[in-house]
Amino acid sequence: MPLTVELNVQRLAEELQYIRNYIQRPITINSGYRCESYNNTIPGSSSRSQHVLGKAADIVVSGMNSAQVFEQLDELQHKGKIHTGGMGLYDTFVHYDIRGYRKRWNYSSNSNVSYSNTSITENPLVLEKDQKEKTLDSKSIPVKKVPIPLSSVLSGVGVLFSTYVVYVYNYKRGLFDELIQRLLNLPDWIQSFF
Repeated sequence: MPLTVELNVQRLAEELQYIRNYIQRPITINSGYRCESYNNTIPGSSSRSQHVLGKAADIVVSGMNSAQVFEQLDELQHKGKIHTGGMGLYDTFVHYDIRGYRKRWNYSSNSNVSYSNTSITENPLVLEKDQKEKTLDSKSIPVKKVPIPLSSVLSGVGVLFSTYVVYVYNYKRGLFDELIQRLLNLPDWIQSFF
């Protein structure tokens, strides 16, 4: 895996952890990084998929429907709490990516969903760049490193496990272990779960 993709996956994982902490609910990752050959087997996937770059995840949040998740992510982006990127609304999940500019699409059965901060287009091919909103880069959002309580680490195991399933499908076991160790720097006793 190229270093740039690895760094994108790390940045995306940090964003998802922030989102999880903010909404205080477990997040299931249905799809994360995809190698190009696997991405090509998925019906309807784009040849320019952010998943191939390690910048995208399709997520489900426990106790929330897709529209509620979309609205929460939109609010966080609008407030500058998470990176500007693409968001796609589907019936059973939300696509979230950190591409660096706004893009919205709606593949859900509700074709006219709109929110206070944005409206999503009925045509998913329409690119929506918000000229009023400044595009954020990784240097514009301060990151504060704080110790994570053990209870938070253990409650995040569900998110890690779902990520594990996605990566094992695409990679050999050894590559995944190395990636997890690099990205999350987990203590040895937690890595033994994987």
